[in-house]
Amino acid sequence: MTETSPQPLGWCPSNRPSVPLRGWVLRPRTWALGFVAGLWWTLCPTSAGAEPSWSYLSAKSAAEQTQLSGLLQSAGVPLGPNPTASEDFRIYPRFTGPVPVLEFVRHSSSTYYLRVHGAKQSFPLVFLASYHHHWKVYFRPRTAQRPPELQKEEYKVLEGNQVGQANWKELQAMLAKGWVSDLGDLSPKQRPLYDYRQGEVEKRTEDYQVDFISKPFYNSLQNNNLTPPAWYSLIGAQPWFGESHGKYGEFGNFWWIDLEALKKAGLLEGTPEAGYEFDLVLEFLPQRYYFLGSLASGFFLLAGLAYLVWDRRKKPSP
Repeated sequence: MTETSPQPLGWCPSNRPSVPLRGWVLRPRTWALGFVAGLWWTLCPTSAGAEPSWSYLSAKSAAEQTQLSGLLQSAGVPLGPNPTASEDFRIYPRFTGPVPVLEFVRHSSSTYYLRVHGAKQSFPLVFLASYHHHWKVYFRPRTAQRPPELQKEEYKVLEGNQVGQANWKELQAMLAKGWVSDLGDLSPKQRPLYDYRQGEVEKRTEDYQVDFISKPFYNSLQNNNLTPPAWYSLIGAQPWFGESHGKYGEFGNFWWIDLEALKKAGLLEGTPEAGYEFDLVLEFLPQRYYFLGSLASGFFLLAGLAYLVWDRRKKPSP
């Protein structure tokens, strides 16, 4: 690749240095509702003095990795002992292998639960939420389970979700492929609906048994029937892939999901030919500290009130 008239990437902020890589473009292989697996990309360096974060460049081969390293050096970006890494960049080969399927649910604004289906090799994961170095990824072993048998009359597209929710035929196809691993307990449920008519809001309810399951969108689907692990199960758990956590674009989060590291730790069962099945939890760690701090504050407040009541009753009446 010869750079005759190098130009900075057009979407790089003007207040940040740009590396001239004309011809390298942002090209998603697959992407999804909040998550991405299997991408190649070109990114800008981080600003000087910012908190540690990585940006990522992709290369087809070792020769292109060397070529990219030369471009970085010519742009004044110092490289470390690893010729494909600096304080601002890491260079990975382009991901062209089989893409795993991601089944996920948003448990809260600070916790997401993912089920990875059919991972045959290490892959990049992009989480399209504001980057912060305190987003952590936790590995969870998969417990073998099969969703209950589902009758057609037990499933419906929820009102207002005709565009994004899987219909009966699409759901059956995803169940057959093993992409949908949980349908809930199939018990009767209700959800509130609100209608606005002639200046008044009317409330009504909708009956259903299976919660929202999205249409398959490339390699991802949202399944609101998944039950995330209890928050306290992550206390003391060791986060994974932190050394590869970096910034995707100007706001997203990136991790390299290294299957070799998981296999060396004895956490994966099965064979790469069949594809590995495992779960991941994404958590914004400060939210847990806030929750634990609130619990501790509540406990000491109740303990103080209990002591005051006990002390008052202990004193003899005049």
